[in-house]
Amino acid sequence: MPGAADFLNAVDALGVSIFYVTNRRENLREDTMHNMKALNFPQVDEVHTVFRSGEGSKDPRFKRIAESFDVVVYLGDSAQDFPVEIYGKGLTERNAIFDSARELFGEKYILLPNPIYGHWLNVSTGKTPEEQHKSKIDAMRIWRP
Repeated sequence: MPGAADFLNAVDALGVSIFYVTNRRENLREDTMHNMKALNFPQVDEVHTVFRSGEGSKDPRFKRIAESFDVVVYLGDSAQDFPVEIYGKGLTERNAIFDSARELFGEKYILLPNPIYGHWLNVSTGKTPEEQHKSKIDAMRIWRP
């Protein structure tokens, strides 16, 4: 996302530890870290870049980080990017969990809507993936120089 590396470099300059918790698998570690470094993201190393090692939920990884660090904020473009333990839950239960964490959004949990993809679209719009794709295409404007 435009501005992401600049923002995180400013955070890095303040001396804050940054963790990248991804659901990419270990076999993508080298390529992913190479690409992140090429885009000038800070603190891209074996400690601060946390890949999926079996479990799909990020919650256990969030907990491991929080055991050693005071987590100030979570940034993400998907509901699973926040430590609210919604993995594998149905829509009604997920909505209740998010409602109970409502005061944390905009303060400790910052959702960055991603125009390219996002599992949050499925539940926030009620549209099928095909309908979502059509909506994106319909919303695009052709740029003519």
